[in-house]
Amino acid sequence: MMMPLRAIVGLILGLSTGGLAAAPNAVPTREQPAEGRIGSEGIIFSVIEYTRWPSADKPALLCVTSGGARGAEVVRALRGKPQPQRLEAREIESNRSPPAACDVVLYEGWDPATQRKLLAAQADRPVMSIGFGSDFCSDGGILCLTLNSAADRQFEVNLDAVARSGLRINPRVLQLARPPRKPA
Repeated sequence: MMMPLRAIVGLILGLSTGGLAAAPNAVPTREQPAEGRIGSEGIIFSVIEYTRWPSADKPALLCVTSGGARGAEVVRALRGKPQPQRLEAREIESNRSPPAACDVVLYEGWDPATQRKLLAAQADRPVMSIGFGSDFCSDGGILCLTLNSAADRQFEVNLDAVARSGLRINPRVLQLARPPRKPA
């Protein structure tokens, strides 16, 4: 079932304020936050919720870099959800190969060369790689969050990396992604 774009935007806003933890075709009932901001954890949860893995018979395992402030926020938000959607969290060490069981890897504070090597190794596997900054997408990451300021939270999706991974992200969510940067 395809959702209208307005419902997806509402879902992201609802998730960022803890307003929805249930079905992907439900529309949140909470109002948009006064600041109009979408937290990075709301973006992450929404993109994961609207992603289909080749084997959807188990909850997705979100592997978060231990010691990372943003990853800690994501884990805290996940634990605060009334019903964890189809997602469980596990901490991993930076600069070490994530366990094969990880369906989603949140890279934070990694050595750039090690990160590029691991992203290349994951390229043909159904693993959603999430990182910060547009360079993350250039390095082969799938979801690239840009946090310029509290009011300017955007994301990009590397469509080539999505295609290679075999993951299916709802096209309406992809429309919310920031347009790619134009070369200078």
